[in-house]
Amino acid sequence: MHGTPPSIQPRPWEPAARQRDGPGARRLLRAWRSPSLATTVARMYRDPPSDAPLVLTAINGVVVAYDRLSGRQVWRFQATLQGVEHAPTLCVVEGQRVVSVSAKEVRTAMLSWTAAAEVNCLDYLTGGRLWTCDAVGEKGIGLYTATLLVSGGQVLVTQGTQLFAFSLLNGTLQWQQPLRGLDGSDVVRPVSLALPGHTALVAHR
Repeated sequence: MHGTPPSIQPRPWEPAARQRDGPGARRLLRAWRSPSLATTVARMYRDPPSDAPLVLTAINGVVVAYDRLSGRQVWRFQATLQGVEHAPTLCVVEGQRVVSVSAKEVRTAMLSWTAAAEVNCLDYLTGGRLWTCDAVGEKGIGLYTATLLVSGGQVLVTQGTQLFAFSLLNGTLQWQQPLRGLDGSDVVRPVSLALPGHTALVAHR
């Protein structure tokens, strides 16, 4: 017995499929395939920000800048490292300036040496040194325990038992204060520095 064949109902997903193939979807696909949009999107994932083309490393008083696209070395800076080996080097980028802190020893008497933090300010793009100064703590302390924080045009550094504030512009010492809370022992521990929204770097040995 033959009856009238049942009507074929469209599958639930077919209208959506037809809608995806509609004129609106085709316009979006053409826009995505256009050279201008494709190039822009590709650059979002390929190119670093134009104001931050370099990534820096700092170790043993050596600061090296690498091109973020190619990995090529762009510049290299060597701190003094007088009488010190294998001490941590701190590095912060602030705008177009790089501040590095590394260990050195300075003579404070005929046969006496004291650990110091050498502070160098470099140009971010070229590595040229803009200024340098030493943060020398209490005499006779031979341990390098620097902390670095840069903010608001100021370079804050601790070394030994002292806290220093330098001008980011030219390295001028703005003020120096002894650290409070020390227990009088000969061992100077790493010191934390804090400002709202900023994290300090601490040299651990």
